[in-house]
Amino acid sequence: MLKSSRTFRHRCAILFALLYAVQANAQGRWPLVLQHGFNSDAGTWSSASSYFQQQLYVQPFSWTTGWGSHLNTQADALRSHMTSGQLPDSALIVGHSNGGLVARDASYYQPFRAIVTVGTLHTGAPLAQSVRDGSVTNYGWFMYNLAATAYNDYDFPDCCEDWWDNELYAARAAASDEAGLGLFIVSAAVYFTNSGSDALEDMSPNSAFLAELNGSTRMSHEAQTVPYRVGIRSSLQSWHHVIWDAIDPDNAANDTYLTWILEDEFLYAWDYYSEYYHAADPNEYWKRYYSGDWLAALAMLSGLNYSWCNFIGASNGGSCGASDAIVPFDRQTYPGATDAAIDISPGPPHSKEIDSPDFQSRTRTFLHDRVGVPTSSPPSVYIDGPTPNQPGTYTYNAIASGGIGGYQYRWYESGDGYNFADTGVTSSSYTAYFWPGPTWIRVVVTSGGQQSTAERVVDIPCNPYCN
Repeated sequence: MLKSSRTFRHRCAILFALLYAVQANAQGRWPLVLQHGFNSDAGTWSSASSYFQQQLYVQPFSWTTGWGSHLNTQADALRSHMTSGQLPDSALIVGHSNGGLVARDASYYQPFRAIVTVGTLHTGAPLAQSVRDGSVTNYGWFMYNLAATAYNDYDFPDCCEDWWDNELYAARAAASDEAGLGLFIVSAAVYFTNSGSDALEDMSPNSAFLAELNGSTRMSHEAQTVPYRVGIRSSLQSWHHVIWDAIDPDNAANDTYLTWILEDEFLYAWDYYSEYYHAADPNEYWKRYYSGDWLAALAMLSGLNYSWCNFIGASNGGSCGASDAIVPFDRQTYPGATDAAIDISPGPPHSKEIDSPDFQSRTRTFLHDRVGVPTSSPPSVYIDGPTPNQPGTYTYNAIASGGIGGYQYRWYESGDGYNFADTGVTSSSYTAYFWPGPTWIRVVVTSGGQQSTAERVVDIPCNPYCN
């Protein structure tokens, strides 16, 4: 009886395992979680999500977890979403910026098959500390005050400037632009301090959160529960417009050019007013006296990039070390990773990393070659319909399968089997009048960015209809 009972339990266990395997197979695609970072949300993954779904046999998931909250709170929210979605412990996760830290923290309670981090501040972001301690805010105010001083000190009536481009107006306009930049830096720092103070605390290099996350207990647990771990690091090609790569990456080159124009304007103004003599100008002395204002404004702009490098912790002697404009290159190294870092150099700035083709293709390669995620197969299609023996109107249907679903159709027609004309029909069925003789019909089906084609010949006997 005991033996029979054990046999029964053994068979039940086998049956349960088979059912689980069937269920896992029915789920099909590997779940891929995409975790956003600071000042971001789930929508930032739109492009990458589509790419991964087209290229790999995965089903992406992305949720907004409150970018300003403590990172362990975000990790709790992530695990809650995964539980609600019934995602298995074998899920893959890619985290950008803070999202990599959230993924690692979540892995203490939620095992993953693989963690990929992108531009993640594994050992902290000095910029977070620079914002928290007021350094960035003070810098913005200092810039504003110097520019405003030049602007206000030269609030003279237009009198006697004989420079070709009305120097008084041009110099004050440049000072106004610099003052605006200073106020922008202040307002951005205040906004992030107020909206993301909890996250900034955890991001700071010496935070209790990072000390625990990178401690031996957590690292050991991570090594046991996450079989594949890799960090993708990005480094800019040049640091000469690093601040604009950080705050306005789409227009960084143009912003840098405009900054140089302002610098030139301040230099011209200083040179002009430091030797300004005009007996007919009642403000001649004061215009010459305040000429140093332009030199001070120039110094702020000339040191703009290097000051930013100091804030992000990437200063290196008299230049700026490697970074993605937000996180220094070396701080993007995943501690205890199973694989060597994947480096993109020159790479995109921080906020553009997840949309970059380099990141997407290299992540795909790692997940496929190293983790074993299958590639996404193209759809298959065939044309179903009648075999007529007389002219008339007939309907043919495209029967599609595979791919990722969500099929798009396009029908073509040819009289010789070589030159096909687009019929403009985009439904799954094609209805047309067919004359005697052969007519070739073709349908192109698209799913997940991949295409398949099917053709069929509708050959209506000529005799007796051709007489």
